[in-house]
Amino acid sequence: MRSSLKVSVTLHQVDASKPPAIILVNANRHGQLPAVLLDPVDGDGRVVQGMWLGDDLGDRTDGTSYVRLR
Repeated sequence: MRSSLKVSVTLHQVDASKPPAIILVNANRHGQLPAVLLDPVDGDGRVVQGMWLGDDLGDRTDGTSYVRLR
């Protein structure tokens, strides 16, 4: 059995004064990331509250950016 691929993604806050968070997300068997994250956990085990929608911010079209929904 293969272990799932983990991909580093960036969580961008709606409030630009708050720094983005970087977390690891499990990709599915086709290498695709989830469209929505709900209360993901960062590398230190802290919950990053909120619902996060996958986005291609600016020139980052690799699908590894998420924006917090209000």
